[in-house]
Amino acid sequence: MAGRQPTQPAETDRPFGPGRPGAPFPRDVAARAVRLLPVLLILALPAAAPAQTASPPLPPPRPETFGPAAPRPEPFGPDRPPHAIQGPPMPAPPAPAAEGPPAPPPRPDAAPAAPAPEAKPPESKPPESKPAEAAPQAPAAPPGPDCLTRLRDRGLAAETATVPADPDNPACTIDTPVTLTAMSLPGGRVELPDRPTIACTTAETFADFLSGFMAPLAKGTYGDTIVSVGTGPGFECRPRDGVKGAKLSAHGQGLAIDVAQFRLSGGRTYHVGDFADERDRVFDRAFRAGACGYFHTALGPGADASHATHWHMDLEPRGTSGTSRFCQ
Repeated sequence: MAGRQPTQPAETDRPFGPGRPGAPFPRDVAARAVRLLPVLLILALPAAAPAQTASPPLPPPRPETFGPAAPRPEPFGPDRPPHAIQGPPMPAPPAPAAEGPPAPPPRPDAAPAAPAPEAKPPESKPPESKPAEAAPQAPAAPPGPDCLTRLRDRGLAAETATVPADPDNPACTIDTPVTLTAMSLPGGRVELPDRPTIACTTAETFADFLSGFMAPLAKGTYGDTIVSVGTGPGFECRPRDGVKGAKLSAHGQGLAIDVAQFRLSGGRTYHVGDFADERDRVFDRAFRAGACGYFHTALGPGADASHATHWHMDLEPRGTSGTSRFCQ
């Protein structure tokens, strides 16, 4: 038909193409290959990564100034040669415990045990009987200078005395009896007008008490010194508190001395138990407390009716030791 344009031949009708000798590769296939190339490269990387893994780089060679490099330690383990082990050999591991309780260690060789002593039957002791209470005994004079010399050293004027025996009570006796007349103190002379007769040891204790406690107490309480002390006779062979059938009094062996009154340098006379003011009461309490430190017994007003008007002091043994105190 005249004037009609000829149509383009179809792709398959082209002279070149796949399956045809000498035909070029289709363009759309080439484009797809280009797009798949990065994907293929990424998929290939994991497989190549192990090949790129290498051991860490070795340290640079050690300078010669520090000397030759120390040999690398050989690895531990069963393959290590024996010569590479340093130090003492390691102890072998303990053997596994056997089932059941462990066996006791071997008993060391011990010396043969000594034969046990024969048991003795308990000795039978007779029942203890409480001894009968005996009359108080006067303490013996201590050794050394005689009694009068020791009393003179204390400033006490005394003379040897004699006590007649009492046929009704032979326990009334005194060991080394002396009669006191006066005592010299730093503040002056103290008269003992009753001239008591007592045992030598009782006289020594009374001298220590008069000079070391009673005289300083009077000076501190009244401001005056003692010039005389009324003591009573000292020795009296009678039962305790004058009660018939009672135990022998400490006066019966010269172990006791009393103080019924004393006179001061200022003219005041204090009668025991007759409190004129508070100073008398203070002196009375302090006197008995101090006497208890020198004698075994100290009694005074308030103890009982027999001691309402005098202070009684004695060295009669008391308690198991003989030196216990009883003070009221």
